Amino acid sequence: MDSEQRISSPPLRLKLEFWLLLGMLSTAFAEVVSGSSPFPFFTPWGVIVVAPLYTLHILVLAGILNRFRLWSWQGLCFAGALFGLYEAYITKVLWEPTWCPELIAKVWDVSWPHTILLVLWWHPLMAFILPLAIAETLLTKSRRIVHCLPRGLRALAMRHQVSFLAVLLAVACGLATTAPAPSVPLVMLSTAANSTLLVGLILLWRHKTRGCEYTLSQLLPGDRGLIVSTALLFFLYAVTGAALRPEAFPSAKGHLAIAALYVLFILALIRSRHFTCGLEHTDVIPAPPGTITRAILTFAAVYIGVAIGVKGVLGPASILFALIHWAGALLGLGVYVYAFHSLRRTQSHLTRNDVEAHAG
Repeated sequence: MDSEQRISSPPLRLKLEFWLLLGMLSTAFAEVVSGSSPFPFFTPWGVIVVAPLYTLHILVLAGILNRFRLWSWQGLCFAGALFGLYEAYITKVLWEPTWCPELIAKVWDVSWPHTILLVLWWHPLMAFILPLAIAETLLTKSRRIVHCLPRGLRALAMRHQVSFLAVLLAVACGLATTAPAPSVPLVMLSTAANSTLLVGLILLWRHKTRGCEYTLSQLLPGDRGLIVSTALLFFLYAVTGAALRPEAFPSAKGHLAIAALYVLFILALIRSRHFTCGLEHTDVIPAPPGTITRAILTFAAVYIGVAIGVKGVLGPASILFALIHWAGALLGLGVYVYAFHSLRRTQSHLTRNDVEAHAG
């Protein structure tokens, strides 16, 4: 356990509030931006199933990274892929997709185009890495996620470019939101309602914590919290797995294919410990007062404006946005190929060192 966690532990009430906000960010970026669930915080289904699904996943996986010191861009990617695999046993989408039927290409009962898009692109980025980075930047005084990024992305994400990144992210999210939405009024209501709720809660948190006095490691679940969160996540899998589209379960080959992916990413996550960045919050100078607040408000305004404006001008330009999503899927595939290559290269290096040590 980090020394920073032993110095000052936040009260459980505050940690619960952070967990709620972290889960809401994950839900919003994955579900609202994609249009899958325009109002996850305002409907019974969203509050009872959708938001808990994302909250428990991000808490458990981030808690594991924190507990076993697996912070690295490779560790974030492999944990994010495990996040995305819920699209098998809960939604069954990896076996029986409910969208883009023309792209279904099954091998061993798994639609691999959908698997690449959801497991190697959308969920790792939008449901896991991005919400974690944003939550740490806005709600804590640490910058561990930023330090874990590759060098070029880390430079882009430094504090003096926060406003620029807020605008860039808002434009991207606004464009993505417009594709599946059936009408301008729905886009207006969804973006305004969710943005207002999240921005209000984030600003309230920053006011309560006097400029974010805790670090990400302090606020993530400890051992007991991780055990409880994992138990609740397994319970959610059992209930939703049995209740949602049970007819979409595959043959034994489909189960074996998904099991193989679970084993692959779990083993890769374990081996990613060799890349742990190990940097603490003291390595970053906090952003000047007001910078983060301006970035939050800028993001909300640009996101709402782009989503409404683009939908009003372009209408159902879904083909353009579909191409953008699938280009992202190919980028995600390339990132994971490089991540696995880095594991292989590191393992060869460690093996060579062991041989030299024994020879010496």
